[in-house]
Amino acid sequence: MAGRSKEKEVSSIVEIRAEIASVYVLGVSPLIVHGFSESAERELLLPGRKKNKSERETTLKHNPREEFRGCLYEAPDDAPTAIVVPASAFNSAIRNAALRVPGATKTEIGQLVHVVGEWVPIYGIPLLDIRPIRNAGVTKTPDMRTRPFVARWCAKFDVRYIMPITSSDVGKLCAAAGIIMGVGDGRPEKGAMDFGQFKLVGEDDREWRIISNAYGKKEQLKAIANPDTYNAKSQRLLSWYDSEVGRRELVQREPRANGSARNGKRQENGVAAHS
Repeated sequence: MAGRSKEKEVSSIVEIRAEIASVYVLGVSPLIVHGFSESAERELLLPGRKKNKSERETTLKHNPREEFRGCLYEAPDDAPTAIVVPASAFNSAIRNAALRVPGATKTEIGQLVHVVGEWVPIYGIPLLDIRPIRNAGVTKTPDMRTRPFVARWCAKFDVRYIMPITSSDVGKLCAAAGIIMGVGDGRPEKGAMDFGQFKLVGEDDREWRIISNAYGKKEQLKAIANPDTYNAKSQRLLSWYDSEVGRRELVQREPRANGSARNGKRQENGVAAHS
């Protein structure tokens, strides 16, 4: 009986083609930066002892300027700005925007489209904002929260995409992400507010150039060290706070010595594509 001839198995390797698109975005609503504060990280790493009644009455519950700085991610030394947001924030916005774009799926976009790097530099001046919030939990206890608001801002980041995704697709996804999802606290993705929205612009957009040239690292460091307030109400609250601290002789927590923020990086549809 003749033996069967074995067919030769031929394996082929499909070349994956990846390209890079440079994306320029301009904020259309204020960006609220809110990283996990270093003091909270320290408390989780090594919880402090509980204060007695006397200590609670003579120690400040809030320190607006320290909380303002604590909400900022610390930019890498080679970053062009002192303010950054995680690249994952833009990744998430693009991925979730795929649910609203015909012909795209969240999983597919998450696998084929990726913002390059760990941080996205943000150009713009951070302003101190104080406003009431309700804490998470059953009781929804009211409290006051201080965060950096960047009223006028812009950013530039690179997106790596895998074919068959095109630069046009990247542009549509980023445009949808900017309006539907947003980035930072209070973004429209959460359904309640419309902060952190952005739009795509060209590399030579006039407003983008004005903000990026005028509000870089040097100006941001000055604003972080001595912040202005976002609105009149925040200014009144901060002035009242300063006067009451002096009158009551309360103890302030020591700010970090360096005053730095915490460590948390072809023109088509506003997207410049290059290999």
